Amino acid sequence: MPDSLTQDQWLKRVLGVSVPRATPSPTNKQVRFATVSKDIPRPSGGVQITQTRQRSGGRIQPPPVLRPDEFDLGGKKKIAVSRKPGGGTVYTAPPPPVHEITFSGGGAKGAALPGAIKALQDSGVLRDAKKIAGASVGSMTAALIAAGITAEEFTRIANDDSTTDAITEGSGGSTLGLLGAALKNKFTGGTLNPLTGQGLETVVGKVLDDTLRKRIHEYMMQCEKTGTKPDDGVGEVAEALAKRGPTFMDLRKLAKAIPAVKEVVITGTYTTELGTIDKSSQKGFENQNETGQLYVFDADSEPDLAVAVAVHASASFPAAFKPVDITLSIGLKVRFIDGGVMNNTPTSSSLGRERELDPIPEGRGMTFVFEDEGGASKDLLKGTVAPTQGLTARLQDWFVGSENAGAEYAKNRVVSDRPEEIVEVPLTIEPKKMKWYQRQKLKPWKRKVDPDADMRGGTLNFGLSMEAKLKYQDKTETATNDQIERAGKPRTREFASDAQMFVSIPLAELRVLAQGGFEGAAQAVVFRERVATLLATLQQAVKTEHAKKDSQIARVLLDPGAALAIAEFDTLAGKDVDYQGYVAREINKIEGLDNLFAAARKGGMKSDALAATYAVADAVKARNQAQNILKDLVYPKMKQEPEGGAGIETLRIVEGLLRGAQEIDDVNGALQIAIDHFLDKPDRRLPKRGHKAFAQQLQRRFIR
Repeated sequence: MPDSLTQDQWLKRVLGVSVPRATPSPTNKQVRFATVSKDIPRPSGGVQITQTRQRSGGRIQPPPVLRPDEFDLGGKKKIAVSRKPGGGTVYTAPPPPVHEITFSGGGAKGAALPGAIKALQDSGVLRDAKKIAGASVGSMTAALIAAGITAEEFTRIANDDSTTDAITEGSGGSTLGLLGAALKNKFTGGTLNPLTGQGLETVVGKVLDDTLRKRIHEYMMQCEKTGTKPDDGVGEVAEALAKRGPTFMDLRKLAKAIPAVKEVVITGTYTTELGTIDKSSQKGFENQNETGQLYVFDADSEPDLAVAVAVHASASFPAAFKPVDITLSIGLKVRFIDGGVMNNTPTSSSLGRERELDPIPEGRGMTFVFEDEGGASKDLLKGTVAPTQGLTARLQDWFVGSENAGAEYAKNRVVSDRPEEIVEVPLTIEPKKMKWYQRQKLKPWKRKVDPDADMRGGTLNFGLSMEAKLKYQDKTETATNDQIERAGKPRTREFASDAQMFVSIPLAELRVLAQGGFEGAAQAVVFRERVATLLATLQQAVKTEHAKKDSQIARVLLDPGAALAIAEFDTLAGKDVDYQGYVAREINKIEGLDNLFAAARKGGMKSDALAATYAVADAVKARNQAQNILKDLVYPKMKQEPEGGAGIETLRIVEGLLRGAQEIDDVNGALQIAIDHFLDKPDRRLPKRGHKAFAQQLQRRFIR
């Protein structure tokens, strides 16, 4: 690490253009400022501007005009690069394509989503997406979109009365109908849940199967037409679908060959661990779980699980659907309720599944949240989310049997960091005008209200009229198109140098600059491609070592190919801090290489590129630990502290410090502030808030 740079300056250069630290959360405490004198003394000396001074007659020269070089990205999109008069490079380009689309949960509110799907398809946004995620009813939408369903097919199924009938299992979807079904199930099945969820699972399974068969057939016909050999994975899935329903791994395999098919991610909340199967003895045993835990279904965690089963689990809204029991791939049998309980908007960021180290990401997200009565969706757009506290939070947690209040705030905090990616699904329409004699036919309490005109609280309002559905879908289509237009405007970034720009912009755009003859871009492409090749070499070496029975990660460092690859990083980057930073970012983006470079560090391996790698590794470790502390301890504690008290104010300060943590000392310093406040704090209120236990838990989270 160069002696001329402080650790903080180094991290800013290594991690990109700049990594601003988050400011502490706003508090309600008043801040007083000293009185400022209004008598500002005039400067002495210099040129005095008066009416008697003669004009020089000289011409005032305007500042130099930036004349950007333009490069064609295709599709009427361009990149513009210009140099600032005082040094530095200005880069303007369209935003990266949408790679991830997330649908929040909301029960019957999902009736508005066909409008969103139409806008995504017509605009071309859906074409570039690689991953679709969802919770609760959003998981159903996510699964069908990931299977490659068209907007027309989706709308037809969503608006078909038979779909609603199957999901509501003959109850009609009205409040009275659901109550009747609940009473019936109490006497016949011993549960007050009005719906079993089997109707939902059946519908989703059939539509998934039909849709994938269509997309596979279209793909095969296209291969035959062009004389292209079909992908082996497509054939494997087609054969498997004759015996079972689509799985998460099926979608992953198909997504590699069929652009319309995407990977899907679905969240569930498990409340009880019913038993584990010991594969050696085949003996089951009880392992009760106390609170709800977030579980993520995808091709990595549950490759062989039917997607329809995961949708069933994710959509099992408490008090409406019966919980679902699933035996996971690890042999653990688990009872699931609604995935929205622990994460109702499962973006990659809110799940903590991405290491966001790129100054300009290769892709961006798009997140759909439903408008609500309490204004939470609008708070997300404004970035002013707040935790649920007191009795309301405790009741909320009691109802679902999970730490919902803390989890909801944790998710909202992350999602609100990117308001430009959010689409608020509108859930109010103009009330239907009725003649006086039409109102007389309604129940007395409904005569002044159109029940379909406001769906903000309509999670269980499955009896929505077709006229209202179409209006909500039209409004959602408009809202989605508006967001696509706003987010699609070109974005400008400033870099200290061309070199910094070369290692910060997406590789595809760097190649465009190289093809256009921009000086130094071609060499930067070679550099970045070579780094990718070396990383692949190291990943393969680690994979080979892990396959051995006596696997030892340090042995990889003795492998000639791996050792040469690590040495070449330093040769490629040279003494350029930005190139060293690029190497460090790329290494730390791959979680599978963490232990290898930890072993290199422990073994005393040193170089400029490795110094950068170790610095970024520390920053990643600090960020991860900070996020875990917030989710596991700080956010759940926030719901216990009364508004305006010293406890909640301290937690807000700690939250701000942890959210902005870039170094291990940042995390430990924030922990110490909380420990100092809560360790010996009296705990006289009922119910007890466990101040001392909280402080002791924080003490165990220090990074040594």
